[in-house]
Amino acid sequence: MNERLIEHIQGHAAAHPDALAITGHETICWRKFFENITRSSQSLPADAGVIAFMMDNSSDWLTTDLACLMAERIALPLPAFFTDTQIQHALVRTGCRHVITDQPGRFPHGLQRAWPSHTGQQALQLVTLPATPAVTLPAGTAKITFTSGSTGDPKGVCLAQPALERTAHALNERMAECATGTHLCALPLAVLLENIAGAYRGWFAGSSISLWPLATLGMRGASGFDATPFHDTLVRSAAATVIVLPQMLSALVALQRPAPPSLRFMAVGGAPLPAHTLLSARALGYPVFEGYGLSECGSVVSLNAPGHDRPGSIGKPLSHVRVRIEDDEISVSGNPCLGYAGEAVHTDPVATGDIGRLDDEGFLYIEGRKTNRIVTALGRNISPEWVESTLQGQPGIRQCFVTGHGQAYLGALLVSADAHSATQAIEQANAQLPDYAQVKRWQCIDEGFSVTNQCLTANGRLRRPQIEQHYATTIATLFTSR
Repeated sequence: MNERLIEHIQGHAAAHPDALAITGHETICWRKFFENITRSSQSLPADAGVIAFMMDNSSDWLTTDLACLMAERIALPLPAFFTDTQIQHALVRTGCRHVITDQPGRFPHGLQRAWPSHTGQQALQLVTLPATPAVTLPAGTAKITFTSGSTGDPKGVCLAQPALERTAHALNERMAECATGTHLCALPLAVLLENIAGAYRGWFAGSSISLWPLATLGMRGASGFDATPFHDTLVRSAAATVIVLPQMLSALVALQRPAPPSLRFMAVGGAPLPAHTLLSARALGYPVFEGYGLSECGSVVSLNAPGHDRPGSIGKPLSHVRVRIEDDEISVSGNPCLGYAGEAVHTDPVATGDIGRLDDEGFLYIEGRKTNRIVTALGRNISPEWVESTLQGQPGIRQCFVTGHGQAYLGALLVSADAHSATQAIEQANAQLPDYAQVKRWQCIDEGFSVTNQCLTANGRLRRPQIEQHYATTIATLFTSR
């Protein structure tokens, strides 16, 4: 039977009190870490069923997360990259009145009082907000993660703790050859992938968690990324494992620095990964393995790993879930969420909305989003992600967006170094595509797709309706007769 996280941390603190649970910008042993969790759990507001927290990556973040678990309060991590409107939506949707944060200015209508930082390296405040209507959440909810999905308001996915722990244990099973050693948290801890596949998984494996302020890791605001300080921190932390997004890996490859010798496993996920990026990264020594998951299934569903690796796929499903293909759509059962905040209870299996296939050896492939499918005027069904992946496989293309629903051909918006590079990339990509899926007209745009301009989700997926709206005039010219 899989061990529970709090019991594991308590046992590790008793057996290895002076070993390090946290390294990096802070250094905290297991004994002190468990004491901090216990103290924080006893200090949480007595009238709070849901505790929100928004702060930079730190031991205080993880202490607060685990204090909620110990005190049986519902944890509501709020990503700092959320807009004020998204934050307000999350608080109202969950009936949350209490926020622990290092950014109290984002909660101007609340009553603030100092909240103790266990390291003294952050100025934390407990903000108590005005009362909101009570909200009934699914029984057993331990954590609510709000997805900054591709459409509409973010949805609050209600998760039970056993589901999250099953994911962490299944990941360590898949990563058996390289699960141990220091894990560097390179993504915001409020992103479920880093929280579960990074910290929780690492602790179950007996790893130390290396924490640094996000700016030290090269994060520049909501969407900027500088690979130089990230690589420096990767070396300095002596990380064995790390999780990155495709755009982070692309920037690292462009830097052309070799992988540090300590690195044994680099997971990449969140959005499609161009094949040439993976191959280029491996040529530099980065042990890159692509995976796939979604919040509704407690994060990771499938993952490549040593001994279970097929580039181009998103790996074999982990042992705690079952994956089927139903009407071309990936369906996942075995580890579902409890529902959405304010909505009906979710069901098992989870219909992912992703078009995919399983090969004869059980490797899973994604071919696009069901809701994104383009039907041309000639009746051809095309997944734009297929064409976009082929385009981004060309060195001259940094980002692209393919459109053409109801049109006679496909058009594209390109973020490229220059028009000549874009033209060459289009020609090379079209040579790999059937005629009906070739891009006939395109336009280079100066501004890339980002979280800031609402054209990307936090994990790097295109927000297609927003792009259609933002670039409506430019897109229209792609289908105007010359």
